[in-house]
Amino acid sequence: MIRRFFPSKKRRYLGSCLLFVCCGGALFYFYKMSPFGESSKHVQHVILPTWVVSASTLQEPYEAPATLRAQNSTEITASVTALVKRISFQEGQLVDKDDILVELSHGDQSGSLVQAIAKQKEKKEALEKVKALFEKGQKERTVYDEAIAVCKEAEQHVMALREKLKDRLITAPFPGVLGVKRISEGAAVTPGTCLTTLDDLSAMKVSFNLPEQALPRLNVGQEVELTVDSFPQKSFQGVIDLVDTHICPKTRTVEVRAHLDNKEGLLRTGMSARVKLKSAPRTALLVPESAVFSISGQQYVYVMDQKNIIHQRPVKAILTQPGWMEIAQGVKERDTLVREGVDFLIDLQQIMPMAKDSA
Repeated sequence: MIRRFFPSKKRRYLGSCLLFVCCGGALFYFYKMSPFGESSKHVQHVILPTWVVSASTLQEPYEAPATLRAQNSTEITASVTALVKRISFQEGQLVDKDDILVELSHGDQSGSLVQAIAKQKEKKEALEKVKALFEKGQKERTVYDEAIAVCKEAEQHVMALREKLKDRLITAPFPGVLGVKRISEGAAVTPGTCLTTLDDLSAMKVSFNLPEQALPRLNVGQEVELTVDSFPQKSFQGVIDLVDTHICPKTRTVEVRAHLDNKEGLLRTGMSARVKLKSAPRTALLVPESAVFSISGQQYVYVMDQKNIIHQRPVKAILTQPGWMEIAQGVKERDTLVREGVDFLIDLQQIMPMAKDSA
């Protein structure tokens, strides 16, 4: 019927007019609903919370797993092939430097050294007595000098015997606590055989890794706090003594080393620990995490002017703690930001601020 009343040319003209009207109506509708149209008045009065940027004192906490090590720790090993003649220590014994631990077979010279050490001790005690009497004027100078000479002679004799037996008379290289015996008397040992372990537990050291972002805020002498699984309710205080000069290219972390006293003797080599530290206090601009959004990898915030019109501004933000971000670049103090709902806003939109909060 349409073809009967509307010839071909008229049908094309009517279709063109209908298409023009539809397109014009659609454009008019979107204009009305845009921020520049009349119906945008409904968008302009959207009520949103805001945030006034202000400087805050920031002290970031860092935490990392670590393993405790003794200040000095070593394996006591043999350096020659021989038989174990005598073991002169007990497991867990506290020893001083140069205490004899193990004697390996070497004729009678090892026994001579033991006798020489005992004689040296006697001469040293005798010298102390003579010295006390000499200072009181009860002994002559010649007697005191003679006692000094006898003591030195005994010391030199011990040193000579030690030199002969240095490979067969094994001593403690530093003060510490001995571990488990790995050998027994009469056993044959070869170079490298482990006899026991020695740990200086008076102080401990610990190494841990922190992200490279923490590097500018780490200092030698900075205090750290440690907790261990064995004593979960107790904390131990330490001090950083080294910050590595290299960043690990795989993990992007820096190695940090600290030391701590172990006067109570509670800590042991190999204990797992968690290290906690806070960086030096500094001033920073903190904003709620909800105020920052990203477009194609670039971070932005909406800054509101005096007419309540928001402006999309690029920023550089770093997450410093849950819920808060530090703005390193892009805003300044007293700027007013849109705190929430930023994903539904557009640049140059007018809003109604709910409140002006500050950090």
